[in-house]
Amino acid sequence: MNFLELCRRTKQECGISGNGPTTVIGQTGEMKRLIDWVAQAWVELANERSDWEFMRKSVIFNTVANVGTYAVGPGLAIDLADFRRWKTYSFRQYLQSAGIPTEIILTQYLNYTQFRDFYELGSRRLTTGRPLYVCVAPDRSVKFGFTPNDIYVTTAEYYRSAQVLAADTDTPIIPDEYHMLIVYRAARKYGYFEVASEQIEIAGREAADLHNNLMLDYGPTIEMGDSFI
Repeated sequence: MNFLELCRRTKQECGISGNGPTTVIGQTGEMKRLIDWVAQAWVELANERSDWEFMRKSVIFNTVANVGTYAVGPGLAIDLADFRRWKTYSFRQYLQSAGIPTEIILTQYLNYTQFRDFYELGSRRLTTGRPLYVCVAPDRSVKFGFTPNDIYVTTAEYYRSAQVLAADTDTPIIPDEYHMLIVYRAARKYGYFEVASEQIEIAGREAADLHNNLMLDYGPTIEMGDSFI
């Protein structure tokens, strides 16, 4: 369901009379509250965990010789509004001129202080070579040690941020079979606003069942060495 369809379904679940909405744009009063509740329900669900599997995305970019730091943004083909955090142990590289057989996993991860105190100290600032270590700086830029001495094709993964639902056709990232979880959460907000205990109970029960399934299907997998940044 897109944003407009989610709002219509929420209205139906809440038993609100009348037609519409025909659009999410320019609404006022009760209809605007309903639309805002749907938008907020999606953001809260997406932000509930920083490691939802359905929010995981991959990116490929090339290093530049003698450049060790790479900022999140257009240069890495990442929309800043879409980015939440790197999956730190997901980085792998191969030397472009030698091809995929030279690909290695950058299993060595350093926190920013460790990286700064080793790779950004004295003569090591000027040392180049094949990167073996990776670091995520406080500004979310990626740093490689040593500074790449050539072009390395880099693959990594990151977790997306919740997109803001604004247009009628905007569709939340979550898989279709869990769109009703957004509806039930928005309906529960309506129930609290109207002090409707039955509405709160029904929506809460339906949401809980779906949420349990969501956790089973898209909750975090257990992996050795992963780190939250």
